[in-house]
Amino acid sequence: MNELKNTNDPRINHIPRVYRQNSPLKMFEREDITAQVRATTVGLTGVNPGRYVYEDWVGPVVIKLANGTNYSAVNGDLKAELNNCFIRNNAPFFHLTYAETEFLLADATVRLNLTLGPDAASHYAKGVEAAMKQLSLYPGGPVVTDSEISGFLTANPLAGGTELKQINTQLWLALMMNGPELFANWRRSGYPQLQPAPNNESTVKTIPRRFQYPLSEKEQNLANVQKAIAVIGEDDWTKRVWWDKE
Repeated sequence: MNELKNTNDPRINHIPRVYRQNSPLKMFEREDITAQVRATTVGLTGVNPGRYVYEDWVGPVVIKLANGTNYSAVNGDLKAELNNCFIRNNAPFFHLTYAETEFLLADATVRLNLTLGPDAASHYAKGVEAAMKQLSLYPGGPVVTDSEISGFLTANPLAGGTELKQINTQLWLALMMNGPELFANWRRSGYPQLQPAPNNESTVKTIPRRFQYPLSEKEQNLANVQKAIAVIGEDDWTKRVWWDKE
């Protein structure tokens, strides 16, 4: 959400939403109170890194519901979460999109000094446009207008010296609902430059770089697992797979 805010990304109006909580919890019967909450001094806020939703208490704040009654919104009512359209059972899963393809072409153009059709800036712009427009493919999903996309690209053009950071940060956003691919591209590219979530322990934490070999693999393919572990040094979450160079 901070990335969307800092770049004045039009998706800030669509991806995070604020819902009035209900009990028992019925996700898709909650009232969307995003506009009312954004108009208060609380504004659009999320759960801080390393914290639970019940920590960093916010509110109460009095807002007016759609039926005209006043409502005292507090904490869970006020903290933004994903738009319901992304989490519905009938929501699509995007395996390999046009947006991802264009960002990877832009990355390869810059990283490897290749000519892959248009220049990197054109691939980047096409990737941004496709990533924003693909949100409309979700059930009841938002439509980001051409003028909003054009305005974003004018304010955030691909700039010399920061190309890989910009390209892969935008790919990170485009892969929002595809965690495994997002994790892989972060390791491959090094962007965005994420920090481990803080906690109350004294030990220093690091973001995992790989999965450990599962017990089933060790039982069925032990000899090759041991060879692989010998190469990486240790079967540890912080060790890198061979292609993870960043």
